[in-house]
Amino acid sequence: MEERVYMVSHDDFDGIGSPIVGGIHFALKDVPFHYTCLPLKKVDKEIKSLIERVSVEGFKNARLYICDVSVNHETADLLDYLYHEGVNVRFLDHHEKNLWMNRYPWASVVTENEGGKQESATYLFYQELTKENGGNGILAEDIIDDRLHDFAFAVREYDTWSWARDEQYGWMAKDLNDLYYLQGQKEFVQSIEHKLRYGADEHMFFTKEESLLLESEKKRIAAYTDEKRKQLVKQEMLIGGTVYRVGILFAEQYISEIGHAIAKENKDLHFVVLINMGEKKLSFRTEKELVNLNEVAGTYGGGGHPKAAGASITMSAFKDFVMGEHLF
Repeated sequence: MEERVYMVSHDDFDGIGSPIVGGIHFALKDVPFHYTCLPLKKVDKEIKSLIERVSVEGFKNARLYICDVSVNHETADLLDYLYHEGVNVRFLDHHEKNLWMNRYPWASVVTENEGGKQESATYLFYQELTKENGGNGILAEDIIDDRLHDFAFAVREYDTWSWARDEQYGWMAKDLNDLYYLQGQKEFVQSIEHKLRYGADEHMFFTKEESLLLESEKKRIAAYTDEKRKQLVKQEMLIGGTVYRVGILFAEQYISEIGHAIAKENKDLHFVVLINMGEKKLSFRTEKELVNLNEVAGTYGGGGHPKAAGASITMSAFKDFVMGEHLF
């Protein structure tokens, strides 16, 4: 039976990055590659369904990568069973709340590298493939490997919100993320994979049409951010035993852009929380080094990164952020 590779990943920009890197890597090695990118709440069900479809025996000559997601203990035990049955299972992630997964020999959760740089799933996956190739990139074709490195690095810059301080990769990281959401998953993956494999320019990721589309999007983001600035409410709140000065507003789109812009402009705020009632989500953003939003979001059953995290709107969160006196 021929070797096959399966991947389950998140459906955000970092989540789609690993399938793009893997798609090119395994295609050039003539290895069938199958991936699914989906919302976090569907991950456990998808992994169980995939194992049922392929079967334990069917996985014996296959690899299974789980990237940029969280799984519950039942799913983790199922993956551990596969591993001990001889299946090549790898779990790669960078979220602090998933550090408990490192108890398994097949899991690697790395929040930051040895130099203190925050990690992303795409870059961890790229490094994983690089190690398999003896540390000499992941492909024999140097120009393609250079592009793959730049792409994986750009994904990390955006996902860790380092792009705003990165003069070399910053603009590319932000524009790639925006283009993903403008084009949708299927079109974006096909377009980027083609450019990475066949592009004439080593660092060219955007066509003229895409550049015009991105310029138009930047104007929409700027206008929406200006509108939301006027709606900002500031309030001191006791959360998890700590008093924070919080900026609160309702927003349905451009969450990261608005959150970080307002947090940067309002130095008196510890963090900003953006409320999306339609999707019943809270998004937390900060520019403060001493504020850990993963811990703040954890108070409401969520999680994420120190500077960017999220949570569902639970009854507790609803009372604190939506029904608070500061909004009336």
